[in-house]
Amino acid sequence: MQPELYQHQRDWRVFSEEKQATLFNGDMGVGKTGAAIDALKSHESILVVCPIAVGRAWVKQFSIWDPSRRVILAVDGPSAKRAEAVSRASGRFAVIVNYDAVWRQKLGLAIERTEWSAIVLDESHRIKSPSGRASRWLAKLAQKQPQAKRVCLTGTPTPHSPLDWWSQFRFLDPAVLGGSYTAYRSRIAKLHPKFPGMVLAWNDEALKALASRIDPYVFRVKADEVLTLPEAVHIEVPVILSPQVRRYYDSLEEELVAKLDSGEIITAQNKLSLVLRLQQATSGIATNEDGQVLQVDGEPQKISTMLDWVQDLPTGEPFVIFCRFLSDIDRSISGLTARGITCSELSGRRKQLEQWQAGETQAIVVQQQAGGTGIDLTRASVAIYVSLSHSLGDYEQSLARLRRPGQSRTCRYVHLIAQTSVDESVYESLSSKRDVVESVLTRLSRRVLS
Repeated sequence: MQPELYQHQRDWRVFSEEKQATLFNGDMGVGKTGAAIDALKSHESILVVCPIAVGRAWVKQFSIWDPSRRVILAVDGPSAKRAEAVSRASGRFAVIVNYDAVWRQKLGLAIERTEWSAIVLDESHRIKSPSGRASRWLAKLAQKQPQAKRVCLTGTPTPHSPLDWWSQFRFLDPAVLGGSYTAYRSRIAKLHPKFPGMVLAWNDEALKALASRIDPYVFRVKADEVLTLPEAVHIEVPVILSPQVRRYYDSLEEELVAKLDSGEIITAQNKLSLVLRLQQATSGIATNEDGQVLQVDGEPQKISTMLDWVQDLPTGEPFVIFCRFLSDIDRSISGLTARGITCSELSGRRKQLEQWQAGETQAIVVQQQAGGTGIDLTRASVAIYVSLSHSLGDYEQSLARLRRPGQSRTCRYVHLIAQTSVDESVYESLSSKRDVVESVLTRLSRRVLS
Protein backbone atom coordinates (compact mmCIF):
# COMPACT_ATOMS: atom_id res chain seq x y z
CA MET A 1 0.00 0.00 0.00
CA GLN A 2 1.37 3.40 -1.01
CA PRO A 3 2.05 5.69 1.97
CA GLU A 4 0.33 9.05 2.32
CA LEU A 5 2.05 12.09 0.88
CA TYR A 6 3.03 14.90 3.20
CA GLN A 7 1.23 18.20 2.60
CA HIS A 8 4.36 19.77 1.07
CA GLN A 9 4.64 16.83 -1.34
CA ARG A 10 1.05 17.39 -2.45
CA ASP A 11 1.85 21.10 -2.80
CA TRP A 12 4.76 20.18 -5.09
CA ARG A 13 2.49 18.05 -7.26
CA VAL A 14 0.10 20.98 -7.70
CA PHE A 15 2.94 23.43 -8.32
CA SER A 16 4.65 21.28 -10.97
CA GLU A 17 1.59 19.87 -12.70
CA GLU A 18 1.20 22.50 -15.41
CA LYS A 19 4.86 23.43 -15.72
CA GLN A 20 7.25 21.99 -18.30
CA ALA A 21 10.30 22.71 -16.14
CA THR A 22 10.63 22.88 -12.36
CA LEU A 23 13.30 22.69 -9.67
CA PHE A 24 12.46 21.17 -6.27
CA ASN A 25 14.87 22.76 -3.80
CA GLY A 26 14.15 20.73 -0.68
CA ASP A 27 16.33 19.94 2.30
CA MET A 28 17.49 16.36 2.62
CA GLY A 29 14.79 14.13 4.05
CA VAL A 30 11.73 16.06 2.87
CA GLY A 31 10.82 13.34 0.34
CA LYS A 32 11.83 14.88 -3.00
CA THR A 33 12.22 11.46 -4.66
CA GLY A 34 8.81 10.13 -3.64
CA ALA A 35 7.13 13.42 -4.53
CA ALA A 36 8.72 13.42 -8.00
CA ILE A 37 7.75 9.81 -8.72
CA ASP A 38 4.18 10.45 -7.61
CA ALA A 39 3.92 13.61 -9.73
CA LEU A 40 5.23 11.80 -12.84
CA LYS A 41 2.99 8.72 -12.68
CA SER A 42 1.15 9.70 -15.87
CA HIS A 43 4.38 9.83 -17.89
CA GLU A 44 5.25 6.74 -19.91
CA SER A 45 9.05 6.95 -20.12
CA ILE A 46 11.14 8.54 -17.38
CA LEU A 47 14.89 9.08 -17.37
CA VAL A 48 16.45 9.60 -13.92
CA VAL A 49 20.05 10.82 -13.78
CA CYS A 50 21.59 10.64 -10.31
CA PRO A 51 24.84 10.01 -8.41
CA ILE A 52 25.81 6.35 -8.63
CA ALA A 53 25.36 5.83 -4.87
CA VAL A 54 21.68 6.82 -5.10
CA GLY A 55 20.65 4.55 -7.96
CA ARG A 56 19.35 1.69 -5.83
CA ALA A 57 17.51 4.11 -3.57
CA TRP A 58 15.53 5.24 -6.63
CA VAL A 59 14.65 1.63 -7.44
CA LYS A 60 13.28 1.21 -3.92
CA GLN A 61 11.32 4.47 -4.12
CA PHE A 62 9.71 3.44 -7.41
CA SER A 63 8.61 0.18 -5.77
CA ILE A 64 6.87 2.25 -3.09
CA TRP A 65 5.33 5.11 -5.09
CA ASP A 66 4.81 3.55 -8.55
CA PRO A 67 5.13 -0.24 -8.17
CA SER A 68 3.60 -1.13 -11.53
CA ARG A 69 6.30 0.69 -13.50
CA ARG A 70 9.20 -1.28 -14.96
CA VAL A 71 12.49 0.10 -13.60
CA ILE A 72 15.85 -0.38 -15.31
CA LEU A 73 18.92 0.32 -13.17
CA ALA A 74 21.68 1.21 -15.63
CA VAL A 75 24.53 2.19 -13.32
CA ASP A 76 26.59 -1.02 -13.43
CA GLY A 77 28.16 -3.17 -16.12
CA PRO A 78 29.43 -2.57 -19.66
CA SER A 79 27.99 0.39 -21.56
CA ALA A 80 26.80 -1.85 -24.39
CA LYS A 81 24.78 -4.06 -22.06
CA ARG A 82 23.15 -1.06 -20.41
CA ALA A 83 22.46 0.48 -23.81
CA GLU A 84 20.68 -2.69 -24.91
CA ALA A 85 18.46 -2.63 -21.82
CA VAL A 86 17.48 0.97 -22.55
CA SER A 87 16.82 0.30 -26.26
CA ARG A 88 14.53 -2.65 -25.48
CA ALA A 89 12.46 -0.81 -22.88
CA SER A 90 8.79 -0.30 -23.67
CA GLY A 91 5.48 0.50 -21.98
CA ARG A 92 5.63 2.37 -18.67
CA PHE A 93 9.27 2.33 -17.68
CA ALA A 94 11.98 4.32 -15.92
CA VAL A 95 15.71 4.21 -16.59
CA ILE A 96 18.09 5.16 -13.78
CA VAL A 97 21.61 6.14 -14.84
CA ASN A 98 24.52 7.93 -13.17
CA TYR A 99 26.01 11.26 -14.26
CA ASP A 100 29.39 9.79 -15.15
CA ALA A 101 27.87 7.32 -17.61
CA VAL A 102 24.81 9.01 -19.10
CA TRP A 103 26.71 10.58 -22.02
CA ARG A 104 29.18 7.78 -22.73
CA GLN A 105 29.43 5.63 -25.86
CA LYS A 106 26.57 3.30 -26.69
CA LEU A 107 24.59 4.10 -23.55
CA GLY A 108 24.47 7.80 -24.44
CA LEU A 109 23.33 6.98 -27.97
CA ALA A 110 20.57 4.68 -26.70
CA ILE A 111 19.32 7.40 -24.34
CA GLU A 112 19.38 9.99 -27.14
CA ARG A 113 17.31 7.70 -29.38
CA THR A 114 14.66 7.07 -26.76
CA GLU A 115 11.72 9.46 -26.62
CA TRP A 116 11.37 10.56 -23.00
CA SER A 117 8.20 11.80 -21.38
CA ALA A 118 10.17 13.18 -18.43
CA ILE A 119 13.83 13.70 -17.50
CA VAL A 120 14.75 14.02 -13.82
CA LEU A 121 18.12 15.21 -12.53
CA ASP A 122 18.61 14.17 -8.90
CA GLU A 123 21.21 16.24 -7.02
CA SER A 124 21.07 18.56 -10.04
CA HIS A 125 23.86 20.74 -8.67
CA ARG A 126 26.12 18.02 -10.09
CA ILE A 127 25.73 19.77 -13.49
CA LYS A 128 26.64 23.23 -12.15
CA SER A 129 29.82 23.43 -14.25
CA PRO A 130 28.94 24.90 -17.67
CA SER A 131 31.82 23.04 -19.31
CA GLY A 132 31.22 19.65 -17.65
CA ARG A 133 30.62 16.74 -20.06
CA ALA A 134 27.41 15.58 -18.37
CA SER A 135 26.19 19.17 -17.99
CA ARG A 136 26.62 20.00 -21.68
CA TRP A 137 25.27 16.63 -22.86
CA LEU A 138 22.12 16.83 -20.74
CA ALA A 139 21.43 20.37 -21.93
CA LYS A 140 21.61 19.14 -25.54
CA LEU A 141 19.38 16.16 -24.72
CA ALA A 142 16.73 18.50 -23.28
CA GLN A 143 17.00 20.72 -26.35
CA LYS A 144 16.51 17.75 -28.69
CA GLN A 145 13.50 16.51 -26.70
CA PRO A 146 11.38 19.61 -25.97
CA GLN A 147 8.36 17.40 -25.28
CA ALA A 148 9.99 15.95 -22.15
CA LYS A 149 9.04 17.38 -18.79
CA ARG A 150 12.23 18.46 -17.01
CA VAL A 151 12.67 18.23 -13.25
CA CYS A 152 15.66 19.11 -11.07
CA LEU A 153 15.88 17.89 -7.47
CA THR A 154 18.48 19.26 -5.08
CA GLY A 155 18.98 20.31 -1.49
CA THR A 156 21.87 22.62 -2.41
CA PRO A 157 21.26 24.17 -5.85
CA THR A 158 24.13 26.67 -5.46
CA PRO A 159 26.80 25.02 -3.28
CA HIS A 160 29.51 27.44 -4.42
CA SER A 161 27.86 30.64 -5.64
CA PRO A 162 24.84 32.07 -7.56
CA LEU A 163 26.74 31.21 -10.74
CA ASP A 164 25.68 27.59 -10.15
CA TRP A 165 22.10 28.39 -11.22
CA TRP A 166 22.98 28.89 -14.87
CA SER A 167 23.79 25.33 -15.94
CA GLN A 168 20.76 23.91 -14.17
CA PHE A 169 18.50 26.36 -16.00
CA ARG A 170 20.33 25.66 -19.25
CA PHE A 171 18.86 22.16 -18.84
CA LEU A 172 15.46 23.27 -17.52
CA ASP A 173 14.80 26.23 -19.83
CA PRO A 174 17.70 28.22 -21.30
CA ALA A 175 15.43 31.18 -21.98
CA VAL A 176 15.18 31.91 -18.25
CA LEU A 177 18.81 32.94 -17.66
CA GLY A 178 19.95 33.30 -21.25
CA GLY A 179 22.08 31.14 -23.50
CA SER A 180 25.45 32.66 -22.58
CA TYR A 181 27.16 31.82 -19.29
CA THR A 182 29.66 34.62 -19.83
CA ALA A 183 26.88 37.20 -20.19
CA TYR A 184 25.07 35.79 -17.13
CA ARG A 185 28.24 35.96 -15.05
CA SER A 186 28.87 39.55 -16.13
CA ARG A 187 25.35 40.55 -15.11
CA ILE A 188 25.43 39.24 -11.56
CA ALA A 189 29.10 39.64 -10.63
CA LYS A 190 31.87 42.22 -10.66
CA LEU A 191 34.84 40.50 -12.31
CA HIS A 192 38.57 41.02 -12.13
CA PRO A 193 39.59 43.20 -15.12
CA LYS A 194 42.52 40.94 -16.07
CA PHE A 195 41.06 37.60 -14.96
CA PRO A 196 37.32 37.56 -15.86
CA GLY A 197 36.83 34.18 -14.21
CA MET A 198 37.62 35.74 -10.82
CA VAL A 199 34.60 37.21 -8.99
CA LEU A 200 35.39 40.26 -6.89
CA ALA A 201 31.85 41.07 -5.69
CA TRP A 202 28.19 40.37 -6.40
CA ASN A 203 25.72 42.80 -7.95
CA ASP A 204 22.89 43.00 -5.40
CA GLU A 205 20.36 44.43 -7.85
CA ALA A 206 21.19 41.72 -10.37
CA LEU A 207 20.73 39.05 -7.69
CA LYS A 208 17.27 40.45 -6.94
CA ALA A 209 16.44 40.28 -10.63
CA LEU A 210 17.82 36.72 -10.74
CA ALA A 211 15.53 35.70 -7.89
CA SER A 212 12.54 37.11 -9.76
CA ARG A 213 13.49 35.29 -12.94
CA ILE A 214 13.82 31.84 -11.37
CA ASP A 215 11.06 32.21 -8.79
CA PRO A 216 8.24 30.79 -10.99
CA TYR A 217 10.22 27.58 -11.50
CA VAL A 218 11.53 26.89 -7.99
CA PHE A 219 9.65 25.08 -5.23
CA ARG A 220 11.52 25.49 -1.96
CA VAL A 221 10.99 23.47 1.23
CA LYS A 222 12.97 23.72 4.47
CA ALA A 223 13.00 20.54 6.53
CA ASP A 224 12.49 22.31 9.86
CA GLU A 225 9.32 23.92 8.49
CA VAL A 226 7.62 20.70 7.36
CA LEU A 227 9.15 17.89 9.41
CA THR A 228 9.63 17.19 13.07
CA LEU A 229 13.31 16.38 13.31
CA PRO A 230 15.41 15.70 16.40
CA GLU A 231 17.75 18.34 17.81
CA ALA A 232 21.20 18.82 16.25
CA VAL A 233 24.11 19.51 18.60
CA HIS A 234 27.48 20.64 17.25
CA ILE A 235 30.52 19.99 19.42
CA GLU A 236 33.92 21.54 18.74
CA VAL A 237 36.81 19.47 20.06
CA PRO A 238 40.13 21.37 20.06
CA VAL A 239 43.13 19.41 18.83
CA ILE A 240 46.69 20.41 19.72
CA LEU A 241 49.03 19.44 16.90
CA SER A 242 52.12 17.42 17.82
CA PRO A 243 55.40 19.40 17.80
CA GLN A 244 56.48 17.68 14.59
CA VAL A 245 53.23 18.45 12.76
CA ARG A 246 53.16 21.97 14.22
CA ARG A 247 56.61 22.74 12.83
CA TYR A 248 55.65 21.41 9.40
CA TYR A 249 52.34 23.29 9.40
CA ASP A 250 53.94 26.60 10.40
CA SER A 251 56.68 26.29 7.77
CA LEU A 252 54.09 25.48 5.09
CA GLU A 253 51.92 28.41 6.15
CA GLU A 254 54.92 30.77 6.01
CA GLU A 255 55.75 29.52 2.52
CA LEU A 256 52.19 30.05 1.29
CA VAL A 257 51.88 33.48 2.92
CA ALA A 258 55.12 34.55 1.26
CA LYS A 259 53.71 33.42 -2.06
CA LEU A 260 50.55 35.46 -1.53
CA ASP A 261 52.56 38.51 -0.43
CA SER A 262 54.81 38.32 -3.48
CA GLY A 263 52.17 40.01 -5.61
CA GLU A 264 51.68 36.93 -7.77
CA ILE A 265 48.12 36.60 -9.01
CA ILE A 266 46.54 33.62 -7.28
CA THR A 267 43.52 32.13 -9.05
CA ALA A 268 40.49 30.78 -7.22
CA GLN A 269 41.58 27.22 -8.06
CA ASN A 270 45.06 27.86 -6.72
CA LYS A 271 43.61 29.28 -3.52
CA LEU A 272 41.66 26.06 -3.01
CA SER A 273 44.87 24.11 -3.57
CA LEU A 274 46.62 26.18 -0.92
CA VAL A 275 43.83 25.53 1.57
CA LEU A 276 43.95 21.84 0.72
CA ARG A 277 47.67 21.64 1.52
CA LEU A 278 47.12 23.33 4.86
CA GLN A 279 44.22 21.00 5.67
CA GLN A 280 46.36 18.02 4.81
CA ALA A 281 49.04 19.33 7.16
CA THR A 282 46.61 19.39 10.10
CA SER A 283 46.05 15.70 9.40
CA GLY A 284 49.78 15.04 9.42
CA ILE A 285 50.00 14.69 5.64
CA ALA A 286 52.59 16.24 3.33
CA THR A 287 52.67 16.16 -0.47
CA ASN A 288 56.00 16.29 -2.28
CA GLU A 289 56.71 17.80 -5.70
CA ASP A 290 55.83 14.51 -7.41
CA GLY A 291 52.40 14.47 -5.79
CA GLN A 292 53.28 11.62 -3.42
CA VAL A 293 51.48 11.69 -0.06
CA LEU A 294 53.84 11.40 2.91
CA GLN A 295 53.09 11.07 6.61
CA VAL A 296 54.58 13.73 8.86
CA ASP A 297 54.13 11.52 11.93
CA GLY A 298 52.79 8.07 12.74
CA GLU A 299 49.43 8.81 14.37
CA PRO A 300 48.32 12.45 14.07
CA GLN A 301 46.65 14.09 17.05
CA LYS A 302 43.34 14.21 15.21
CA ILE A 303 43.25 10.42 14.99
CA SER A 304 44.36 10.05 18.62
CA THR A 305 41.70 12.54 19.73
CA MET A 306 39.01 10.73 17.73
CA LEU A 307 39.99 7.38 19.26
CA ASP A 308 39.90 8.82 22.77
CA TRP A 309 36.51 10.41 22.12
CA VAL A 310 34.79 7.25 20.82
CA GLN A 311 35.89 5.30 23.89
CA ASP A 312 33.33 7.30 25.87
CA LEU A 313 30.46 6.10 23.67
CA PRO A 314 28.22 3.35 25.07
CA THR A 315 29.41 -0.15 24.20
CA GLY A 316 28.23 -1.10 20.73
CA GLU A 317 26.87 2.39 19.94
CA PRO A 318 26.97 2.83 16.14
CA PHE A 319 28.73 5.95 14.88
CA VAL A 320 30.01 7.64 11.73
CA ILE A 321 33.46 9.06 10.96
CA PHE A 322 33.63 11.61 8.14
CA CYS A 323 37.00 12.23 6.44
CA ARG A 324 38.14 14.24 3.47
CA PHE A 325 41.41 12.39 2.86
CA LEU A 326 41.94 8.69 2.17
CA SER A 327 44.91 8.67 4.54
CA ASP A 328 42.56 9.79 7.34
CA ILE A 329 40.21 6.97 6.40
CA ASP A 330 43.01 4.40 6.50
CA ARG A 331 44.36 5.58 9.85
CA SER A 332 40.88 5.87 11.37
CA ILE A 333 40.03 2.30 10.40
CA SER A 334 43.42 1.03 11.57
CA GLY A 335 43.11 2.77 14.94
CA LEU A 336 39.50 1.68 15.52
CA THR A 337 40.21 -1.92 14.53
CA ALA A 338 43.21 -2.04 16.89
CA ARG A 339 40.84 -1.07 19.70
CA GLY A 340 38.36 -3.82 18.87
CA ILE A 341 35.81 -1.65 17.05
CA THR A 342 34.46 -3.21 13.86
CA CYS A 343 34.43 -0.89 10.83
CA SER A 344 32.93 -0.49 7.38
CA GLU A 345 34.06 1.97 4.73
CA LEU A 346 32.15 4.08 2.24
CA SER A 347 34.40 5.83 -0.25
CA GLY A 348 35.33 5.95 -3.90
CA ARG A 349 37.11 2.63 -3.47
CA ARG A 350 34.83 0.64 -1.13
CA LYS A 351 31.03 0.46 -0.79
CA GLN A 352 30.22 -1.22 2.53
CA LEU A 353 27.15 0.80 3.55
CA GLU A 354 24.77 -2.17 3.53
CA GLN A 355 27.11 -4.12 5.81
CA TRP A 356 27.01 -1.32 8.38
CA GLN A 357 23.26 -0.69 8.01
CA ALA A 358 22.66 -4.40 8.71
CA GLY A 359 24.47 -4.03 12.04
CA GLU A 360 27.47 -6.14 11.08
CA THR A 361 29.88 -3.38 12.14
CA GLN A 362 29.78 -0.61 14.74
CA ALA A 363 31.49 2.22 12.85
CA ILE A 364 31.38 3.39 9.28
CA VAL A 365 34.16 5.62 7.99
CA VAL A 366 32.88 7.80 5.16
CA GLN A 367 34.72 9.86 2.58
CA GLN A 368 32.71 13.05 2.73
CA GLN A 369 32.73 13.78 -1.00
CA ALA A 370 31.89 10.20 -2.05
CA GLY A 371 29.49 9.22 0.71
CA GLY A 372 27.69 12.38 1.71
CA THR A 373 24.96 12.25 -0.93
CA GLY A 374 21.73 10.29 -0.99
CA ILE A 375 22.54 7.73 1.72
CA ASP A 376 20.80 6.86 4.99
CA LEU A 377 22.97 6.90 8.12
CA THR A 378 20.12 7.16 10.64
CA ARG A 379 21.31 4.02 12.42
CA ALA A 380 23.80 6.37 14.09
CA SER A 381 23.16 9.60 15.99
CA VAL A 382 26.84 10.51 16.38
CA ALA A 383 29.18 11.70 13.62
CA ILE A 384 32.80 12.74 14.05
CA TYR A 385 34.49 14.94 11.46
CA VAL A 386 38.20 14.17 11.30
CA SER A 387 38.74 16.38 8.24
CA LEU A 388 36.25 18.67 6.47
CA SER A 389 35.58 19.37 2.83
CA HIS A 390 35.53 23.09 2.05
CA SER A 391 32.30 22.55 0.09
CA LEU A 392 29.17 23.75 1.82
CA GLY A 393 27.15 21.33 -0.30
CA ASP A 394 29.20 18.32 0.81
CA TYR A 395 28.97 19.42 4.44
CA GLU A 396 25.22 19.98 4.51
CA GLN A 397 24.61 16.71 2.70
CA SER A 398 26.65 14.85 5.31
CA LEU A 399 24.77 16.46 8.20
CA ALA A 400 21.45 15.39 6.71
CA ARG A 401 22.49 11.76 6.33
CA LEU A 402 21.89 11.35 10.09
CA ARG A 403 19.25 13.99 10.85
CA ARG A 404 16.39 12.98 8.59
CA PRO A 405 13.06 11.10 8.82
CA GLY A 406 13.68 7.85 10.68
CA GLN A 407 16.01 9.45 13.20
CA SER A 408 14.56 9.57 16.71
CA ARG A 409 17.58 10.67 18.74
CA THR A 410 19.44 13.94 19.16
CA CYS A 411 22.18 14.12 16.53
CA ARG A 412 25.65 15.01 17.81
CA TYR A 413 28.20 16.29 15.33
CA VAL A 414 31.74 16.32 16.70
CA HIS A 415 34.24 18.53 14.85
CA LEU A 416 37.95 17.98 15.47
CA ILE A 417 39.50 21.43 15.04
CA ALA A 418 43.28 21.81 15.00
CA GLN A 419 44.01 24.93 17.02
CA THR A 420 45.57 27.99 15.37
CA SER A 421 45.16 26.48 11.94
CA VAL A 422 43.14 26.60 8.75
CA ASP A 423 40.64 24.20 10.39
CA GLU A 424 39.18 27.10 12.36
CA SER A 425 38.63 29.18 9.23
CA VAL A 426 37.18 26.30 7.21
CA TYR A 427 34.69 25.40 9.93
CA GLU A 428 33.60 29.03 10.32
CA SER A 429 33.32 29.52 6.55
CA LEU A 430 30.78 26.70 6.26
CA SER A 431 28.37 29.05 8.02
CA SER A 432 29.53 32.27 6.36
CA LYS A 433 29.32 30.76 2.86
CA ARG A 434 25.66 30.12 3.58
CA ASP A 435 25.11 33.87 3.43
CA VAL A 436 26.24 34.00 -0.21
CA VAL A 437 24.17 31.02 -1.24
CA GLU A 438 21.12 32.22 0.63
CA SER A 439 21.30 35.69 -0.96
CA VAL A 440 19.19 34.34 -3.81
CA LEU A 441 17.26 31.57 -2.05
CA THR A 442 15.83 33.79 0.70
CA ARG A 443 14.16 35.97 -1.93
CA LEU A 444 12.18 33.10 -3.39
CA SER A 445 8.50 32.87 -2.65
CA ARG A 446 7.24 30.37 -0.12
CA ARG A 447 5.80 27.32 -1.87
CA VAL A 448 4.33 25.48 1.10
CA LEU A 449 0.66 26.22 1.24
CA SER A 450 -0.93 26.91 4.58
